[in-house]
Formats: sequence, structure tokens, C-alpha cells
Amino acid sequence: MTWSSAYGSATAAISLMASASCASLSGQNAELFSSPERHIGEHVTVSGVLSYEFEDFNLYPSADPYRDLIAGRCLPVGIARSDEQNLARARKWSGSRVTIQGKIEQLVGPLPEGRELISMSFCKRVGISVTKIERR
Repeated sequence: MTWSSAYGSATAAISLMASASCASLSGQNAELFSSPERHIGEHVTVSGVLSYEFEDFNLYPSADPYRDLIAGRCLPVGIARSDEQNLARARKWSGSRVTIQGKIEQLVGPLPEGRELISMSFCKRVGISVTKIERR
């Protein structure tokens, strides 16, 4: 088996797993994880597994963030530095299933002259600006 055929088989398997897992997500939740940019400006409530650790400030639909990340199912979580209560909750509940309320916004923007800002912490440029986090 060549590298390209092995890579193709692995990609097909990941796509199949992503399709099966995504089918279990409910309508708006699935859309928020896969295409949050379609909901910019909306106030939403979304549930998932929170990761709020070094270089990973995202919400995932399942307890398998690696698989979700590869499949593009993730939602960046932005918390204002001044929001001490939600920052403390996010750090304490990282790895737990949570419900987050907030507004869908662009969290990572382009730099002048067309250069892109790369964030190692967010999986996408658009995510949720948190107003409330609750543990489920």
C-alpha cells in the first residue's frame, strides 16, 4: 500500500466517522460547531465538552476532541479577561460537559495588508463570546 492510498483510506474513514457523529448532533448545535460564521451576531445557547487549557480554548460536541477537531466540529470560546467568574468556571470545568450562552462573533481577525493572525488556541476565527457557563 502506498502512502497516498493509505492517506486516502484514513481520510475516508475520518469523513465517515465525522458524518456518523455529526448526525447525532441536533440541528442548531451541529451548525454552530461546523459553521459558526453563518450565525454571526446571534445570541445562542450551545452544549458540549469544554477544553479551556493551554492552546485549546474550544467547545467540542463530543468527549473526543481530537476526532471533532479533525472533522472541523469545534467552537472557539472567548471570555473577556475582566469576566473573572466565567474564566474561573472555564478553567475549573475544562474537560466537562457544559452549556454556554453567548454571542457568535469573529474572535480572530485579519491583520493589516492581508496577513492572517494565526491562533493556536482557537480552532476557527468565529466563535462564541461567553456571557454564561453552566456545568451540565
